[in-house]
Amino acid sequence: MQLNRTSPVPYLLAFIGLAACVAFGQIERHPAKSAPPAVVKPQAKKGLVVPKPPVAAGTSVSKAAGPARVILVTVDGWHVRLADRMPVWKEMASEGAWTFVAEVPKGATTSISHAELYTGAEPKVNGVTGEPTKSERTGDDPHVHGVKFRWKPLKVSHTLFTAVESAGYKAVAAVQKGKLVGMLRPDGDETGVRVRGDKILIQTACDAVRDDAARLVILHFKMTDDAGHRHGWLSEEQYVEAEKIGRHLETIRKCMSDAEAAGGVPTTLIVTSDHGGTPGKGHGYDTPDDRLVPWVAVGPGIKPGHEIRASIRLADTAPTILRLLGIPASSIPTLTGVSVDEIFVRP
Repeated sequence: MQLNRTSPVPYLLAFIGLAACVAFGQIERHPAKSAPPAVVKPQAKKGLVVPKPPVAAGTSVSKAAGPARVILVTVDGWHVRLADRMPVWKEMASEGAWTFVAEVPKGATTSISHAELYTGAEPKVNGVTGEPTKSERTGDDPHVHGVKFRWKPLKVSHTLFTAVESAGYKAVAAVQKGKLVGMLRPDGDETGVRVRGDKILIQTACDAVRDDAARLVILHFKMTDDAGHRHGWLSEEQYVEAEKIGRHLETIRKCMSDAEAAGGVPTTLIVTSDHGGTPGKGHGYDTPDDRLVPWVAVGPGIKPGHEIRASIRLADTAPTILRLLGIPASSIPTLTGVSVDEIFVRP
């Protein structure tokens, strides 16, 4: 009898398939080694250099939590109604947190108020309770508003300037009354401080926003105060000077935006005043016209279009600036003001 033999082809195909499955399984269990992915280093923006802030030997440093800068501008004698003819005020108020009722210290004078702004302490603590007397004049200019006049009135050892510099950063200032110089550093050191005209003030701000080491910029415009004393508060002449300062603020804001667009340090602008004045008269009468002034903060992390509900004193400005810079409030042990936390997007 002849055997019926089955064709070997199906067996051969099955064997090949089984071998392929085994081989595939081995490949999955033991994948071939591949070269690690290339490490791509982030490329710095062309021309952008972010140096570490210089730190003096032996300095106890408290670094800012992140890159930040503050420009503090005081418009001397800025009555709240002068903002009516300053379009920049409306822009800042719509982009930041603001109030028309920030309270200046009793006395409502340039010296008393700036001492409170720069030290964060009320007059009875910082020691400035009035204008300089003849016996206190130490400069070669007898006029207390002169650019050569010097005065060292502070009874405290710490200011915004010393706090920023102790943290390893640079602080600069340009003011238009010489009597303010001694309120920046209690020891009378004038490094980085200039007493000059409008152009120098604007140039100081625009240079600083291009310098990553500069974290505090203090500016002071006096033209509105001058016009108020000569022609009366809310005179047409004072409005004209307010309009001029408004244009200066627009220029400073343009420098800020250009610097940030180029990758510079984010900057917050705070604008306020030392006192207002009685319409048609002068100032220092301790009326609401004297003691209630505009205050606005514009910058990263500030609530836009926010009218501040809390009561603000000028003394609260310094601790607010310290928070913006990431510097502990303890760096000025004599603070009596408190940070205006309401203005921040994240309390």
